[in-house]
Amino acid sequence: MDVEYVGSVAPQANVRIYWVRSPYPTVMNMINAYATALNENKASSLSTSWGLFGSSYLNLLVRHKVLSSKYLDVLNFVLAQSAIQGVSSFVASGDTGALNFDVKGIAGNHLLMDRSINGNLPFDANPWITSTGGTTLPFDGNLPTKGNEKSLGKVTISSERSWGTDYIWPLVGNPDRLAQVPDRIDGLLRGSGGGFNKLTSTPTYQQGVPGVNTFNARNYVSSLNQFVLGAPLVHGTDSGRNYPDVSADADPETGYKVYYKKDGIQWPPSGGTSIVAPQYAAMTAVINSQPGRARMGFWNAQIYQLAQKSDSPFHPLNATTDNSNLYYTGQPGTVYNQASGLGTTDFAKLAEDYK
Repeated sequence: MDVEYVGSVAPQANVRIYWVRSPYPTVMNMINAYATALNENKASSLSTSWGLFGSSYLNLLVRHKVLSSKYLDVLNFVLAQSAIQGVSSFVASGDTGALNFDVKGIAGNHLLMDRSINGNLPFDANPWITSTGGTTLPFDGNLPTKGNEKSLGKVTISSERSWGTDYIWPLVGNPDRLAQVPDRIDGLLRGSGGGFNKLTSTPTYQQGVPGVNTFNARNYVSSLNQFVLGAPLVHGTDSGRNYPDVSADADPETGYKVYYKKDGIQWPPSGGTSIVAPQYAAMTAVINSQPGRARMGFWNAQIYQLAQKSDSPFHPLNATTDNSNLYYTGQPGTVYNQASGLGTTDFAKLAEDYK
C-alpha cells in the first residue's frame, strides 16, 4: 500500500523499500533499517507506518527487561541523523483514535487503553520525525454494510474534519450494541492517532504555538466504561510531544482504492494514516525534484513557524463539533489541534514558502 501511494503521488520517483526480515518488527531491527537507509543516503524522504502502540506499552517492556531503554536513545540519535543529513522522515500517527476505556482480556484481566497508547510509538514521541494524522473528506451518502446488502443510513459531512468514527455511531444507536452490525465493529472505533506523549518533553519548535499543550475534548467513555454520545466539551492543558504534526484524508469511507490480488484482481477501499505518511514522503520527493532546489530536510523546524503566519500553507481544523478523533477536537482560533495537528497542507504554497 505504501509503495502504491508513493508511486501515485510521485510517479517518477525512485522508490526504495527497506524490508525488516523478522517474524515481527522490533525497535532493534527498525533502528537497523533506518541506519541502513541513512548510511546509504539515497532517499531524500522516508516514511514508516510501524509502531509499538505507545508509551505505556514501551514502559512495560522496559520494566520487564524485554527492551532496554537504551534502544530508545539510539532511535532518537538515528532519527536526529536523518535531520542532519537533510532527510525528511514521516510516520503514521495511528488508527485507533484517542478513546479511554478498559478492555476485558484473557482470564478476566483488564488492559487500560489510555490516550498515551493510541499512536505509533516510539516514533510519534520522537521530536525528529513528522507525525501524520488523518481526516475525513466531505461526503453525502449512505453507508453500506459488508457486501452492500443494506445501508446503515445516510451521513452528511459538509466540510473536512478530523478522522473519528463518532459520526457513524448515531446510525447504530449506542456503540456498545455493536452486535447489530458485526461487519462494522472494527471500523466503529477508528480514528486518527493524536494527543500528548510523555516519552519526551514538548519540542522547542512546538513551544508557544497556539493550541499546543492546551486542548478541547469530548470524553465519550464514562467512569463506568460506557459510551456517552452526547459528551460535553471540556478544555484542559497537558504537556509532552504533541502529535500529529500534519494530516490528510485517512478515513476508509472517503479514502482510497488499493490493488489487491486474491481470487483475481480486486480494488478494495482502504484508508488509515498509513496511507498519509507515504504520501507526505512522496510530496517531499516531488518538491525536492524542482531544479536547483535543496532537500527540504527535517520539516518540523519550519512548518510550525510557517503555520503561524497569516498566509499559512496549513489549514487547521478548529471546529469543536463533528471534528473529533474520538476524544480530542478543535480549538477555535488556534494554529494547532491534537486531533489533526496543523491541519491539511497546501503543498504548492508550502513549496513556495519553505526555504
